[in-house]
Amino acid sequence: MPKTQLTRIELFNLKYEVQPSGCWYWLASRSVKGYAWFNDAGRMWHAHRWRWMHEHGPVPEGMVLDHFVCDTP
Repeated sequence: MPKTQLTRIELFNLKYEVQPSGCWYWLASRSVKGYAWFNDAGRMWHAHRWRWMHEHGPVPEGMVLDHFVCDTP
């Protein structure tokens, strides 16, 4: 029986838990400064940036992706 491979978004979704507050708690790799990292095909991304680009496409020029208190969708 062939092994089923997870999609990139399915893999990403395994790496966080949604807290009662609605914040996404990252369970996987973090930078020295505590930022969430996601490895997509050998390239490391800030997790919030990867998720934005997966959902919306490229980040528009001049837009800053921020997460003041917690990460939410």
